[in-house]
Amino acid sequence: MVEINTKTDLLKEIEAFSKALYEYRNIGPLIISEKEYNPYYVENGYLKRADYSGVILDENAFLAFYAVFFDSIKLDSNAGKISDSDYFNTLYFKYKEKYEKESSNLDPFMQIVRSNQEDKNKSYEDEEAYTAVEGFLDLVLRQKIRKNIKSKTSKDKSLTQIVKKEDNNKDYRTISFVVASLLSILTTFLVMLSGFNPVTAAFIIVIILILFAYTISCFTVNKLSKSEKEELKQLPKSFKKYILGGYTTFNEEFFSHQISSYIDSFFKDSVVYPYVKAKYTKIESGNSITNE
Repeated sequence: MVEINTKTDLLKEIEAFSKALYEYRNIGPLIISEKEYNPYYVENGYLKRADYSGVILDENAFLAFYAVFFDSIKLDSNAGKISDSDYFNTLYFKYKEKYEKESSNLDPFMQIVRSNQEDKNKSYEDEEAYTAVEGFLDLVLRQKIRKNIKSKTSKDKSLTQIVKKEDNNKDYRTISFVVASLLSILTTFLVMLSGFNPVTAAFIIVIILILFAYTISCFTVNKLSKSEKEELKQLPKSFKKYILGGYTTFNEEFFSHQISSYIDSFFKDSVVYPYVKAKYTKIESGNSITNE
């Protein structure tokens, strides 16, 4: 049976439990009855509390959320193994025992109907796995850390500011090209319709000046220094998407020194961040490469 003596032990159990609960989300409310485990309940494969609906961004609160729930479960050493979580195994086989007892009291027809329904409730092993540990870290990175990450080349600016400038420049280039193309078509149509005369020439000149002024103003507002451009060149596209508000993609690239050097300082006292980072970080060991 699992022994939770450290925060790392607790994280391992949270990860295994939340992964299994999400896989068996069709029967989550049956495995964890709100009546029995109040205020905890399951919704769409996620463990929640009836007395709190806010977002958890504090690490100690996150750990306490699961620790309190686990304390309410009396582990069964005889429970079979259906997941890597002893707590989930205990709850699942408790539900299974109750389910089979209820089925035995049904007539043969209803036993078949109930059995077919049970087949539909099997796990979603073919889908992408979810763990509450990575889900929590993703929320913290997006809602608490992202806007506070500083640029290495412009200390007075956030990384978000210069990534947004680069992104805006791409949008302005696209807009300018589309507008210029439409105006070219319109100008051609006018010349064909009325010929090239002073009015048409004046119209063309005005349009060119307006387009030129718009382009210059856009690129002036979003001008990047040479060092900022160089810094942005070094950043992977996935990290830029995260900086702009996208979901975090946890992989070896995200935890490379190039990216983690922007983030590590925010998690000096964290146990969640180094736990997740260790899963995706590889170090050389002799002639082989292993996870840290």
